[in-house]
Amino acid sequence: MRTFEGRKLAHFLASAVVDAFNGQLKDVFHLCAELSLQELLDAKKLVSTDRSGEIKERFLHDTDGNNTTTYYQIKLRTTPGNAVYEVTMSYLCYLLLDINS
Repeated sequence: MRTFEGRKLAHFLASAVVDAFNGQLKDVFHLCAELSLQELLDAKKLVSTDRSGEIKERFLHDTDGNNTTTYYQIKLRTTPGNAVYEVTMSYLCYLLLDINS
């Protein structure tokens, strides 16, 4: 991650992944521990720029106004257990403003 914004987004996505895992495990926390993000190991932005869906690998700081689909590949380590996960996801960020209030 070369920019502050890229690192911040990558950490946000990694935390969201761990939260999603914990959401799936919540009914069995009596059998296993809740996971925490220990370390963000890698983060990449994967961009499909043509109709064939071919993915071009790019770092999170890169931008391209002609993208049709954007995915993020996050590699992280959780605790306890030092498990390593690699997740590919899409992420859309929306800003909603109510200028009438």
